[in-house]
Amino acid sequence: MTTNSTINKKRILKNTVYLYLRMLLTIIVGLYASRVLLEKLGFEDYGIYNVVGGVIILFSFLSAALNSATQRFLSVELGRNNTERLSKVFGTSIYIYILLAVMVFVLAETVGLWFLNSQMNFPERRMKAVNWVYQITIITFILNTLRTPYNAGIISYERMSFYALTSIFEAVTKLLIIYLIDKSHIDKLIFYAILVMAVSFVLLIWSVLYCHKYFPYFRFIKNADKSCFKEMFSFSGWSLFGSFASVGASQGTNILLNIFCGVLINAGMGIANQVTNVVNQFVSNFQVAFQPQIVKGYSNNEIENVKKMVYLTSRMSFYLLFVISIPFFINADYILKLWLNDVPDYASAFTSYMLLSLLMETVSAPLYITVQATGKIKSYQIIVSILLLSNLAIGYILLKSGLNPISVVIVRCVITLVLLIYRVIVASKILNFNVFNYVKVVIIKLVIVSVTAYLFSYNLQKMIIIPQFIYIACTSITTLLIIFLIGLSRSEKNILYNMIRAKIKK
Repeated sequence: MTTNSTINKKRILKNTVYLYLRMLLTIIVGLYASRVLLEKLGFEDYGIYNVVGGVIILFSFLSAALNSATQRFLSVELGRNNTERLSKVFGTSIYIYILLAVMVFVLAETVGLWFLNSQMNFPERRMKAVNWVYQITIITFILNTLRTPYNAGIISYERMSFYALTSIFEAVTKLLIIYLIDKSHIDKLIFYAILVMAVSFVLLIWSVLYCHKYFPYFRFIKNADKSCFKEMFSFSGWSLFGSFASVGASQGTNILLNIFCGVLINAGMGIANQVTNVVNQFVSNFQVAFQPQIVKGYSNNEIENVKKMVYLTSRMSFYLLFVISIPFFINADYILKLWLNDVPDYASAFTSYMLLSLLMETVSAPLYITVQATGKIKSYQIIVSILLLSNLAIGYILLKSGLNPISVVIVRCVITLVLLIYRVIVASKILNFNVFNYVKVVIIKLVIVSVTAYLFSYNLQKMIIIPQFIYIACTSITTLLIIFLIGLSRSEKNILYNMIRAKIKK
């Protein structure tokens, strides 16, 4: 008889392989689009767009907290098969996001606008374009906010094919946008922001129509359910702390770099963020696949299955990301020069440290999803928020004292490691697993795989004289082989082997 854990494991591995191949197209297009965009906008305008967008994203902590709450409540009701409650949760979430959009608009047009024009460091001749881009970005952010509850519903139903199609659409539109930049007679930076806003509008309509067609319970309701409204806000209230701290640590760092170092350094961080976001696409879809399973499993009191899923997804998420990241750890300068004609200052160092931080955050993902599933997040969010905001505070002190900008991302890596340790301890109490056993089964295995792959790749170039591009390809291939040989259990190897064999026969 097939167990639930076996079904979940097969589903996760199947989605991993499927999404891994689908994302290859969007990553290639994304990297090419970023290169051409940097060439057409130039370092200055590219840096301006990244930091102006960062000011708006600072307000996204509200959206992130509510998104987490919406996904959690929808997944719980799906796990309980309570369709009436499911409809109330979704309908109420629409009202909440409309209220959020209004709040963001007010904050952005008051505090945000003042901060943009009085505290930040932009070339005087580009202030008109800066303010135009800022206003357009506000609209784009509101469109994305209104789309969020529909995305949460799709994730809860585990319709991952929708995300594959969305990724392809976004990849194609990126190329179209870059092609159209030169066709406009208005400012390139402003025109680019307008086109990005148009894509966000299309994606909002697409998501709404998809939900209305396939999910009969996801409808706008005339009146929000008061008890549901109160419950969701109570849950998301503590999530606001964590979301604010997370957004503040990432986008706040970009703003600090602008204030102390200027837009050219923002261009370097922008490239690092672009690489990190593109690489993270390989693992983010995988995490989207297991998130509702963890929440549903916990709501059904299937603790042993959830525990196994946490162990498995912590390792698999890391492996997916590490295969793509290791070439950057070995030779980031060469890869960025191969990708870009001109590489902004500090882009290579920023990229390497950002990827290192992302690897540790990836291992943490199933742990904090488990904490969210419990609904008891008050003390957790307070501690996480303090740790994340310390990133911003320490970064300010370091830059104020005149230290190198790289010091900021090094601090981020250290704090991410501390967060991983804390999340392991919290999740161990929830799922009743031994911390040392988790370290042995997950962390030590990841360290062994990483060190082995790094040392082999680092020394490969010294042993054999081969062109750099062949060497880079070899590092990922050999890393995959090392993961298969020492990173997977016997049962995981058999599942993967059977899946590949079935695909070949088909």
